[in-house]
Amino acid sequence: MEGLNNRILDSSAINKPMVLSFWATWCSYCREEMPVIELLYREYEGKIEFAAINLTHLDSVDSVKDYVKKEELRLPVYFDHDGEVTGQFRVISTPTVVLLDPQGKEVYRKVGAGGKDSEDEFRHQLDQLLADTEGG
Repeated sequence: MEGLNNRILDSSAINKPMVLSFWATWCSYCREEMPVIELLYREYEGKIEFAAINLTHLDSVDSVKDYVKKEELRLPVYFDHDGEVTGQFRVISTPTVVLLDPQGKEVYRKVGAGGKDSEDEFRHQLDQLLADTEGG
């Protein structure tokens, strides 16, 4: 999947836990949650892969670029132009956050509004997955 800044996401090359955050610029709950995902990305960078997957088939690349620039996001952002990845992960509502173990198995899912209230829950899930992955 292609992303901003010429990034390419190849999940088969990833051998660590991964956070998939499905979102859209027009989704007010996504805009509330994105700063939390950005904060966690900065906190767990190098230990956990992050991918903010924009529902580009329902959004626009220009809107995404404007939003990322305005919010000064460093989080890797990718475009789901045809909805294929959204369909593979059975995303029916935004925001949806999916946590995968290093083998790509889904171990956690949060659907719908959460925003700042979800930060502690997400952090707990990430810490638990890291502990499980590291055998501790």
